[in-house]
Amino acid sequence: MSGDIFSRALWTRERVLFPAVAMWVVLLGGAFAAAPQIPQFSAPEPVAELNTANTDWMPWLSPDGMEIHFASDRVSSPVMYHIYRSVRGCPVQTFAVPARVAGINQPPRQFSPCISEDGLTMYFGSERSDGMSDIAIWEVKRAAVTSPWNGLTQRMLPPPINTASAVEWDGVAQVIRGGLLMYFYTSRWTGNQLDLAKASRASTLQEFGAVQRVNELNTTSHELYPFLTRDEKMIFFMSERPGGRGEADLYVAVRENRDQPFGTPVNLWNVNSTAYETTPCFCEATGTLFFASTRIAGNLDLFRAQILPCGANRTWSLYR
Repeated sequence: MSGDIFSRALWTRERVLFPAVAMWVVLLGGAFAAAPQIPQFSAPEPVAELNTANTDWMPWLSPDGMEIHFASDRVSSPVMYHIYRSVRGCPVQTFAVPARVAGINQPPRQFSPCISEDGLTMYFGSERSDGMSDIAIWEVKRAAVTSPWNGLTQRMLPPPINTASAVEWDGVAQVIRGGLLMYFYTSRWTGNQLDLAKASRASTLQEFGAVQRVNELNTTSHELYPFLTRDEKMIFFMSERPGGRGEADLYVAVRENRDQPFGTPVNLWNVNSTAYETTPCFCEATGTLFFASTRIAGNLDLFRAQILPCGANRTWSLYR
């Protein structure tokens, strides 16, 4: 894949808002809840305690919002991007000083940490030399959510998730539905265009099966970094499609049930800027959208925006 595409899709080769937790999901007592609506968010603010003068991006929050993993090049040798982890005591506190995740950071870079619903498996992207493609999806395990990640358990996911193509990118593997469904991005169909994709399996004892395009969300531009809510009725992602506010924008799409295609994606105009927005992660417990943006100093920094109330008898998304 060309350096120009790499610099746009993965940023460059090199380079608080939090009110008290709101009751932002409006439930209809005893009745059927309304169909999901397009959400609105407050003005974004930087996650100042995690940002540096270098690149800080690709946030992934635990379901309760107490733990965050993200990628950073704050220490760039010998690994350009490391995966970092931080925790906090409650959702209104700032995060503690982040620490590099031990045992998995290998040259030249690791990024896009995505944690399973039970908190015990991390899926991440890596360009290490023993991978199958330019960027491949790997996984690593830990014994408990309070335990360190066990580097001895890491492995590259086998085909068809990764394929033996020197120029293929496969990344950001969100695994939901109890470990049975994966959403990610890939360049396998064109070699130079990144599309949203999904794969499923019948049991967590099996490997993932055939990879499918998420056709209703893809365009002839890059689409990357999918994030679905737990009910699978809302998806956030990044796109470079024409008509956006900046170089790359965040979009959201909804559907009434998880077996339907998503509706037309909507640009999160009040979250986006004229700069570059990417890597969304929505913490449902707190109603907070975390993402990365170049809007302040040109480098990618972590930001967050709070979901706004949606009015009586309506819900942003329907949670089980």
